[in-house]
Amino acid sequence: MLPVAIAVAELGGTLVKAPEVGRELGGRVAPNRVLEALLRLTAIGALAELPYPGRPHPRLFEQLPSPYWTFAREFATDAVSREQVLG
Repeated sequence: MLPVAIAVAELGGTLVKAPEVGRELGGRVAPNRVLEALLRLTAIGALAELPYPGRPHPRLFEQLPSPYWTFAREFATDAVSREQVLG
């Protein structure tokens, strides 16, 4: 769930689509796992799923104010800092 949250935060908009998040992750996470993580973020109140009009449209999520986003950004920043130090 954390890689998906970091990808959502890095996209920078308030509205995200599951395929966009998958592309942000470079295709390293299966589409069903991306959607599962987005639904978990919805369950904890970090996202809200907008009404789904059905296929072929992707599911759309709105980023809500949540302390989880601060955590995800700080975790990602710390991880990058550690990687640079450890090289």
